[in-house]
Amino acid sequence: MPLMSPQQLATGQSLLAHVDVAAGTNVIENGDYELDVLGSRGLLGSERLERDPGVARHGRASLKAALPNAAGAGVAWVTRAGPRIACRPGQSSAFSVDVYVPPGAAGQQVRAALRWYGAAPGEVELGVVEGPVHVLAGGWERLSVQARPAPAGTASITPSCAVVGPQGRFAVNLDVAHLAVGTAVVLGPPIPTNRGPVTSPDGTGQVLRWDAGLAQWQAATIAPWFDVTAYGADPTGAVDSTPALNAAIADAAASGGWAVVLCPAGDYAITQLRLKSRVALCGQGHKTTLVQVGGTDGDMIVLDGSSVEKVAIRDLRLVGNKAHQRSPNRGIFLGNVGAEFVDFDTGDSLHTIQNVFIKDCKGAGFAADGSVRDLHALRVHVSGCEGPGFDVVCTDSSFVACTAGGCGQGFLIRSYNTHYVACKAFGSVGTPASPGDGFVITAAGAKFSACEAQDNWGRGFVLSDASDCVLTSVAADSNGVKLTGDDSVAFRLADSHHCVVIGAAWNRRGQAATQEYALDLAGGSHDNVVMLTSRDHGTAHLRGAAGETNWVVINGRPRLPLVASGNLPRAGADQDGTVLIENGGRGNRSLVYYAGGQRFRVGGTTF
Repeated sequence: MPLMSPQQLATGQSLLAHVDVAAGTNVIENGDYELDVLGSRGLLGSERLERDPGVARHGRASLKAALPNAAGAGVAWVTRAGPRIACRPGQSSAFSVDVYVPPGAAGQQVRAALRWYGAAPGEVELGVVEGPVHVLAGGWERLSVQARPAPAGTASITPSCAVVGPQGRFAVNLDVAHLAVGTAVVLGPPIPTNRGPVTSPDGTGQVLRWDAGLAQWQAATIAPWFDVTAYGADPTGAVDSTPALNAAIADAAASGGWAVVLCPAGDYAITQLRLKSRVALCGQGHKTTLVQVGGTDGDMIVLDGSSVEKVAIRDLRLVGNKAHQRSPNRGIFLGNVGAEFVDFDTGDSLHTIQNVFIKDCKGAGFAADGSVRDLHALRVHVSGCEGPGFDVVCTDSSFVACTAGGCGQGFLIRSYNTHYVACKAFGSVGTPASPGDGFVITAAGAKFSACEAQDNWGRGFVLSDASDCVLTSVAADSNGVKLTGDDSVAFRLADSHHCVVIGAAWNRRGQAATQEYALDLAGGSHDNVVMLTSRDHGTAHLRGAAGETNWVVINGRPRLPLVASGNLPRAGADQDGTVLIENGGRGNRSLVYYAGGQRFRVGGTTF
């Protein structure tokens, strides 16, 4: 899209300029472009674009500016506005702008500049600070400017570049390129920023990055990025954007991979997205929402084949629209059954999910099958899904700061050797197969640290047929909201062995007790170590006995596996509660616990 060429203005002359954007390209918004009027003494006036509300966002927008009566002749120039960066009054910020000098432009004098603006809606320009004059040698060069403390009322700051010439100073076409560092400013053909890799404008097609050590631009290994709006994606949600997003994903993969598919702020209607290897699907956090079309009856985001590896999903909101789906749908399902991976010779798929919010799916929020390995999920929040928030069948994977709230179940963990740090399950409301438990572990080798189950309708933590699991610094707070009697427990181990549980269980004071017990050891669980603090439970700290081979300590008091030993002499009352090692003769020694005037052999064993 060509911008207006420099126009000479006489003293007092006004100018009305237009920017036209054809349908199918980026929309134009207020503030995207500006009309600068410059004289020999510098910037004389500047007006930001104002879009006619009656004209389509892909249509025409107007800019207007006037040369002050007291000024001499000047030059008017339409520029692409630089990025607005938040800035507080009194704050000083250093910025750099990157300049490409086309052939024949060497020797041109330029300077970088920063402009301060007030808060919306007016965004009045409050001042400008300029860097030193720099003589361009050719190719890519970097200019820097150090801002003085921002004046009172400053809300944002914008970097720019100016050319110093015989007619005074006039701004150049700004085009934000999102390169590795800095803001790209082009003297000549602009760098494409809405589709495809960021390439040098000299026709070589190279992707560029700034090398800080060499202080120059080099051929880059940075990821190219693909803006879905350039493919026709509709950020208003009025039109199904699935074809546009999948086309951007396909182009990103075809570019060689390690590419970014960008979903700018907006609400996008989709059916199912199919990710390809080494492609990252990224949004702008809560500003970017993917909403599944009603009646889709399939998962929202899946892999485009079982051997897809190293995908990333970041900074998005996913809404499953469960009220309008006929069968269970999941927000994200990663399936690598039968896969063979080629990179790094690891045999692992190495997917990454980060800063993703999933809600209102008719099935699970997030799910991964048993062939997914070395997956990393960071700050994934799932709410309002009818199935588990997280259905984890992947192995050797990590979940950090992930939460499941108001789902049918919190975390269902069915895979070997997974890790959970600072995760939380709260308000689980139950499924046909579960009363609404917080964490359910049915596998071996799960490790937990600083995780919490709170206000779930079912139990807090359930280890069922689990082994070799380690739970430390875990907490169960006021679970069992919809359970009564013996089923209402904070921690339950059933048919589980060689597990360690260290944590706390309580009911919040000031409300009715929901957890009847802190701990339940059931179904032949053996060789477990459990250490808990417990308070305010409705019935007791421990349901039933600890069993013969489990070591249980609650509130500092051992609940030992005891076997009555009639062949040992009775103890005196003053010996109650003591534990001794006694020599039973013939070289046999026993760990003995004294209680109620009797002696008990701990675990029924001798050593």
